[in-house]
Amino acid sequence: MPVTRIKTNQITDSAVTSAKIADLNVTGGKLENNMTYGSNLTVSGNLTVNGTTTTVDTTNTTVADPIMLLSSGGSGTVDGGIIIDRGASSNAMMLWDESADEFAMGLTTDAGTTAGDVTIASYSDLHIGALTTSGITSTGSISGDVTGDVTGDLTGNVTGNVTGNVTGDLTGDVTGNVTGDLTGDVTGNVTGNVTGNVTGDLTGDVTGDVTGNLTGNVTGNVTGNLDGIVGGNTPAAGTFTTLTANTSATLASAAVSDLTSGRVVLAGTSGELEDNANLTFDGSTLAVTGAVTASSGVVGSTSATTGATLKVDATDSMMIPVGTTAQRPGTGNRYVPL
Repeated sequence: MPVTRIKTNQITDSAVTSAKIADLNVTGGKLENNMTYGSNLTVSGNLTVNGTTTTVDTTNTTVADPIMLLSSGGSGTVDGGIIIDRGASSNAMMLWDESADEFAMGLTTDAGTTAGDVTIASYSDLHIGALTTSGITSTGSISGDVTGDVTGDLTGNVTGNVTGNVTGDLTGDVTGNVTGDLTGDVTGNVTGNVTGNVTGDLTGDVTGDVTGNLTGNVTGNVTGNLDGIVGGNTPAAGTFTTLTANTSATLASAAVSDLTSGRVVLAGTSGELEDNANLTFDGSTLAVTGAVTASSGVVGSTSATTGATLKVDATDSMMIPVGTTAQRPGTGNRYVPL
C-alpha cells in the first residue's frame, strides 16, 4: 500500500488532535527545530530539559512543590541563591555565600550567570518581626528590644532598659535605669537609677540613686543616694570635692587637701573641717596664740612660761603649785606663790 504524505499546507489549524495520532508515533526527529507552540501545553509525565538556559517568561509562576532545590548535584564550592533583576539599578540578591559560610542579602552587579563566587556590592537592610537567634553580631544600629546576652562592642545609643550584666566599656549617655552589674568603663552621663555593682571608671554625671558597690574612679557628679561601698567589698580611698553625710559615716581615714599638718582641726560654721595657725599640737605640746578662756580648772604637770593672760571666768579656783619652798616658783615667774 502506497504511503500518503501530508504536506504542511494541507493541515488546518487544530486539525491534528490526540485521537488522530497513534500512541508513541511522534518522536523528536519528526518535530521542527526551534518550534513554537502557541497554546496551552499539559505534560502529564515528567519534563526533562537538557540545555544551558531555561527561560520562563510568564507573568505569574506557581510551583506546587514546597521544596525548591538549587545547585543540584553541586560540590559545595559555589554560591547559591536568588538574584532579582532591577533594571538599571543594582540587582538584589539572597544567597548562600560559600566563602564566608553564611547567608547574605544585598546588592550585586551579577546577572545570575555566575557559577562560582557572586560579587556582593553591598549589604541591605532587613525588616522583620520578632527575631529569635542563638547570637547576634552587629556592625550597625539595633532598634528594638534585645533579650539575651550581648558579647562584643556596642557603639551607639541605647534607648530602653538594660536588664542584665554589662561587661566591657560603655561610651555614651545612658538614659533609663540600669539593673545589673557594670564591669568596665562608663564614659558619658547616666540618667536613672543604677542597681548593681559598677566595676571600672565612671566618667560623667549620674542622676539617680546608685545601689551597689563602686570600684573605680567616678569623674562627675552623683545626684541621688549612694548605697554601697566605694571601692568594692573592701573600702578604698576616694577623692571628693564635697562629701555630705545625712546621717553617719564611718571612714578608716580621710585626707582633706586644704588642712595643714600640726594644726588642730575644728568644725567650721557650715560643718566643714577647718584648721587655724593659732592652735597647733605636735603630739606633746598644745600651743595657743592668743587669750585662753577656761570655764573650769586648768591643770599642768610641769612649769611653763607664757606671755598670754590666763583668765578664769565664773566662780572657780586656781591651782597653786605645791612642793617645798625651794621647789615653788617665785613671783617673778608670774606664778602665785604659796
